[in-house]
Amino acid sequence: MKQNHHVQDIMGFCRQHWPESDSLIHHYILHLHRLSQVETQRAEPVMARFGLSMTEFDVLATLRRSARPYVLSPTDLQRSTLLSSGGQTKVLYQLERRGLVLRSVDPQDKRSKLVHLNRKGKTVIEQAMAATLDGLSAGVAQAGLSAPELEQLITLLGKLLAHLEAGPTSDLPPE
Repeated sequence: MKQNHHVQDIMGFCRQHWPESDSLIHHYILHLHRLSQVETQRAEPVMARFGLSMTEFDVLATLRRSARPYVLSPTDLQRSTLLSSGGQTKVLYQLERRGLVLRSVDPQDKRSKLVHLNRKGKTVIEQAMAATLDGLSAGVAQAGLSAPELEQLITLLGKLLAHLEAGPTSDLPPE
């Protein structure tokens, strides 16, 4: 794993050279950002064992969590992922070429193609998800977080996320 400055080191530099930025909010955002980086770095090799990139994993997981028969329109798929239309087209082409999804003409809109998670894709994403969750769970357990602590963390993050997602896109003052 690539070594980065620990959050405490970064905040130490801030205290020393930019004390106005040393705040609880800054600590919070650095911890979240660094946690995301670390978990991504831990998950990528697991997904690579299944021949998946993070983006392909996201698309297959989105299809798998949809109702049977695991079919979504490109628009519905895009709403649940962080892909642009062009990026999604590229990923879907790769997944189709590898036999993990099928695409068919949408009977309601002949200009569009529906995306189907097929049996092979379902098997791959279920195995990749299980392996990824096992690895991430081990990290949480090794950190000493109990189930109630993890539940509390999820509740607090959910509360914050719900508020931020419901509000304006930016609280920053205009330039």
